[in-house]
Amino acid sequence: KSSWENFRKMSGAVTVPYFLTVGNHDVGDTGSEELYKEEVDLPGNELYYSFVAGKSLFVVLDSNVPGQEEQIADEQYTWLEKLLSASREEHKFVFVHHPLYPVKGKGHHYGGSLDKYPDKRDRLEALFAKNGVNVVFVGHEHLYSKKMVDGVEHIITGGGGARLYTTDDSGGFYHFVLVTVDGKKITGKVIDINGVVRDSFQL
Repeated sequence: KSSWENFRKMSGAVTVPYFLTVGNHDVGDTGSEELYKEEVDLPGNELYYSFVAGKSLFVVLDSNVPGQEEQIADEQYTWLEKLLSASREEHKFVFVHHPLYPVKGKGHHYGGSLDKYPDKRDRLEALFAKNGVNVVFVGHEHLYSKKMVDGVEHIITGGGGARLYTTDDSGGFYHFVLVTVDGKKITGKVIDINGVVRDSFQL
């Protein structure tokens, strides 16, 4: 409870709607999962969900399902497959805690994220590519990294406040990612805590 009280104090200044992606430090058992659902008001109050804003589909996944950690499988994968195949939105953005492609030698979780199960990771990536997902945003690794796979941009944006995992020039800097959708164009800026644009992308 105390961690949630601290979160509410720190996030109190945020006046725009925001949606959370559950991470491995948020849930670890049935009790913490129920507490998470009590504290966070999410669509359907589920740990994975979707919503539409404008002409964009936003999909939030849960890579911490008990017994299915570091994977998107079974009921969740079936739900995702149906959702993406039925989507007619112009843009599609996916958010999940564990990266599909952590960078070897930079972070602490290479081989311990969604890459832990390569077959399921590749099946997931193929689903993203087939259904026109534009960007996948992930965390877990405390750094910034960008990788294009099968036409899908993968952004590791884990420089939000915890101890960094690598050097500044390798992506170890505190930052946020500002994404703008203008018609068919998607632009992104990676901005550090000093307001300096450290990277950008356009799709």
